Amino acid sequence: MFKTYWAPLWHIYQPPVQTKEWLVRIANESYRQIIHLYKTHPSCRFTLNINASLTLLLQEHGLIDVIEGLKELAEKGQLEFVSSTAFHALCPLLPEKEIIRQIKLNDKINKKAFGKAYKPTGVWLPEMAYAPHVTPAIAKAGYSWIMLAGVASNGHWTNKGWHTVKYKKHSLKVVFRDDVVSLNIGFGKTDSNFIDTLEKGSYCFTALDGETIGHHVKSMVA
Repeated sequence: MFKTYWAPLWHIYQPPVQTKEWLVRIANESYRQIIHLYKTHPSCRFTLNINASLTLLLQEHGLIDVIEGLKELAEKGQLEFVSSTAFHALCPLLPEKEIIRQIKLNDKINKKAFGKAYKPTGVWLPEMAYAPHVTPAIAKAGYSWIMLAGVASNGHWTNKGWHTVKYKKHSLKVVFRDDVVSLNIGFGKTDSNFIDTLEKGSYCFTALDGETIGHHVKSMVA
């Protein structure tokens, strides 16, 4: 019997100017639903990027239970954090020094919020935007891998395992997102035939906004 292993990455972010009203609504519809979903399915694991701007907003508006819930899942080994730029800045538009500064700031804020449970080894590129000079910046910041969109691959994007991107003297491991499956999930196209479309005996790497669960796609929560 062939198994398909699903490796989801969820990216959650809100801009610094987000209002409390909308933050609370999104937390109720999505963030708390994600926490509840994984707590009730302890064998399931996922990767999460939370930009520091959202962490600060949750603290500012008293939504500490969201932070504590994610921290608990990480401490149990269900959640693996990935880093990013603190305020969702697009890396290709930044000089190398600013990319490093943004990542280190992101880590400083999130480590303070999540403690020892926050120990990322990879970086989520906002909008999966990439340019060659991003590679040495991330490597110099102490990270070893990134995820890119499947369409960025020069081969078939469902190739399994790690790839490598190199620029000058630096290299990073790369995993390519399955864009088709990710977008089907994002648009709620997960009917009874959905599982049959997945490649058997393989890995399926997806990446989506975490707000897809419950906020953008209401049917994804009970």
